[in-house]
Amino acid sequence: MDDLKNIVIQNLEQEGTLGSLRAQLRAQVFKAIENYADSNTKQSAGFQWQNPVAGKIHEDPDSKIIALMIKEYLEHYKMDYTLSVYLPEIAMQGQ
Repeated sequence: MDDLKNIVIQNLEQEGTLGSLRAQLRAQVFKAIENYADSNTKQSAGFQWQNPVAGKIHEDPDSKIIALMIKEYLEHYKMDYTLSVYLPEIAMQGQ
């Protein structure tokens, strides 16, 4: 039985399915924290969503365009986990 389990796991890893599932699970965990936790809870848990330096992106039109292009790239390639970290960090969730 262990051999069969190892074969299935190895096959799922080679196809990228297992990595994709892990990324989706992480993205959903971050989304749940973002949606339901208040700011005090997030800070006490060690979550700092916005990067203060990256916040300067909004001050420069060229930087903002580049940030939006990166967002579109991540969306196009369904990089949900990366996107779930990227958008809050640069304060661009609603855009």
